[in-house]
Amino acid sequence: MRELERIAELGALIPVARILHATRSPLGLPANPEVAAHYRAVLPTALEVLDDRLSDGRPFVAGARPTIADCTLAAAFQFARFGGVEIDSRLEALARWDRAYRDRPAARSVLSL
Repeated sequence: MRELERIAELGALIPVARILHATRSPLGLPANPEVAAHYRAVLPTALEVLDDRLSDGRPFVAGARPTIADCTLAAAFQFARFGGVEIDSRLEALARWDRAYRDRPAARSVLSL
């Protein structure tokens, strides 16, 4: 579970944040196309790893129950939606996970995007 959480954090959440802050930062940071391009190139690798793990049909990143790995990945997806950072829709297991995760009552009560 810890390994998957680190993949979600370092491979998805941080790249999404770097892309957003390098393109249209809500904090007013200056644009940096080179940084955005680098993280756009890095992001798919982690997403593919997570998609592969989820492709066995498990409901959550680490198995049968939500863990911190799901929370971190959900944060990455929420930030991506907020900032218009594209998540490859061909990653079907991730798309399924995202829909199911956000459809849970606990998530619906706090997620707005």
